[in-house]
Amino acid sequence: QRRQKLIVEFDLFLKCFLQGKQNLQDGHLLDAYSNILDALKHWARIAVIEEGIRPEVLVWAQVRKINPGVYKFYEELTSNNESLEKRVQLVVLACEFSVMSKMESCCAILLDVLQSRIGAWSLQELMEHPQLKELDLDLPLLLNKLVRKSLIREVVEPAEGDDEFLLQLKYTV
Repeated sequence: QRRQKLIVEFDLFLKCFLQGKQNLQDGHLLDAYSNILDALKHWARIAVIEEGIRPEVLVWAQVRKINPGVYKFYEELTSNNESLEKRVQLVVLACEFSVMSKMESCCAILLDVLQSRIGAWSLQELMEHPQLKELDLDLPLLLNKLVRKSLIREVVEPAEGDDEFLLQLKYTV
């Protein structure tokens, strides 16, 4: 259950972070701020879950004691004297590092499913797997990031069915 919570929070963290980064690049500063603040909240929840504690509604009080570094980024974003753009940029850089360093541990349940058999998995097979089925995950996004970090491989195989020219992306470790 802890591993399920970790991947769900990481998925939410990743989506908020990527949207915030895109909004920053597009010049939508307030939207970027809002997305990055949400990403930080999910990062805080990840830190709390990693300690074996259930995140509370007031997660910042929890994370301040557990992971002062994440709390410091929250303070930097919300109350620093720098311009809003500089504050958002600083936290985007911190989140970028966190995405890379937390990916393997937060996606452990997905990696275990991929390792559970010799052959590659289609996206549909992964979505229907009992350990992942009930989780509200953006699997294409997670799989793409895992491929980019070289934690998994993307392979092209003939699709099942009568059309011998139809190909399908699959994933393996």
